[in-house]
Amino acid sequence: MILVKADGARGRFVKAPAEHEPAMPEFTDTLIPIVSAKILSLPLTEKIAHRVERISKLTGLDEHDEIRPEHIARLISSTEGSLKNAGTAKVVPLINMVDYVEQETLAREAAKIALTMTDRFDCVVLAAMKQEHPIVDVISR
Repeated sequence: MILVKADGARGRFVKAPAEHEPAMPEFTDTLIPIVSAKILSLPLTEKIAHRVERISKLTGLDEHDEIRPEHIARLISSTEGSLKNAGTAKVVPLINMVDYVEQETLAREAAKIALTMTDRFDCVVLAAMKQEHPIVDVISR
């Protein structure tokens, strides 16, 4: 197994790829785009997001608008967002940092919406990677 971290967010919780990103190896067979549930209900700013203008374009948000589940869904289901350069790879989006019940409710909603927006993936994983049991749930069609 070879793991490649292809697209950093500069320490922020969410990003959208630039024109030249992500640098996806041709042999990629599984793609796990990651977004943090911590952004839900927060305003879209550079404090939490890398490339605010790209996120705005893909989600319909303006800077300082509140990020809702449908915005995450648009980002992870977009061929110019999380699916960019995915090729034929299997895609398994992961919403991480689902640490609280409120975040789980909103992340679950985002996952369900995303599954209606594309047939490119069949499930979305909700996770809290710093917990003893990191998989919170798997939302499937």
